[in-house]
Amino acid sequence: MFLAAVARPRYDHHLKRMFDGKLGIWPFVKRIPATRNSKNRPKGTLVTTPLNVDAKVYTARFSTMSSPQSRPSFLVPVCNVVFSSNKTTQARTELCRRVLVANGVQSIGIADQLPNSPDFNVLV
Repeated sequence: MFLAAVARPRYDHHLKRMFDGKLGIWPFVKRIPATRNSKNRPKGTLVTTPLNVDAKVYTARFSTMSSPQSRPSFLVPVCNVVFSSNKTTQARTELCRRVLVANGVQSIGIADQLPNSPDFNVLV
């Protein structure tokens, strides 16, 4: 599972170039040592495995992603309004809302993602 963040593409007047709207993609994985030998790797080699995502893991990843230290510098002046196309459960939506409000976002709108909507198909 991945957590992706995108924004509307726009022209950045300070840097004098277009911003494509892609903020980042963060995977939910962990690296653990291999428990057995195989022909491909010795025992103890770090192996990437998927992480089971529950509300606690999602909140921790979302809060580290949206913290002011990891927030891109171009978002600081325009980060007062956020629209989310969250298709997750209501509990995760509320967790995201609380984290964003704690980080200084003033207005948050949650929009349902329509199937095959050109407004939300920006990762293609």
